[in-house]
Amino acid sequence: MGVYDVKSREDLERGYEYELHRRITSDVHDLQIRRVGIGDGVGSWVRFRASSQTIDSLVKSFSPSDRSKFEDGARGANIPSWWEPEVDKMANYYYTEQWEPGCSTFSFAYLAHDATKQVVYFHHSGS
Repeated sequence: MGVYDVKSREDLERGYEYELHRRITSDVHDLQIRRVGIGDGVGSWVRFRASSQTIDSLVKSFSPSDRSKFEDGARGANIPSWWEPEVDKMANYYYTEQWEPGCSTFSFAYLAHDATKQVVYFHHSGS
């Protein structure tokens, strides 16, 4: 598959639903998605802005974590140029395992957000 930067509005909306396992809501904007597939491995990076209500509903699927785990999990050669959680100064970090049911070996998801800025960074990797 290689690297795929999602561009069209329709593909971004479908990508949000696919990556985050929920329908996109009208408050989600500035959505950016990159997907990578290499061999049997997959990865995705998602960044968007949303209301506190949407962010709170997402966070319920994760466990609290820390910045170090988030940064370690979201590393790689294919990180998009817009992936700048350190610049946006994320305040809260989350983590979960077995995020994607289609991944048989592993599936880790990481989420960081800042409620004041209403920005979210999400990364998934699996195999």
